[in-house]
Amino acid sequence: MQAILSIPESRGGRDAEELLFREIGGVPLLIRAIATASRAGADEVLLIFPGFIPCEIVKRVRENKFLSAATLIKCLAVSR
Repeated sequence: MQAILSIPESRGGRDAEELLFREIGGVPLLIRAIATASRAGADEVLLIFPGFIPCEIVKRVRENKFLSAATLIKCLAVSR
């Protein structure tokens, strides 16, 4: 099963990475969303980014210890 997470454009001058990695209960928001999808049965997660794929965000997701190594994470950039 595949889960799709669409990352919204950053607004109000806040850094997207700062928002996505804000800790909720000790776990970064984006990591929590991916882990929840994985626990619900997703073996693939597609992250959709507006404009470009931010390398630092992808790196932090792939290196995170909360996520199962069995979950394949793919990224896609879409333009307006």
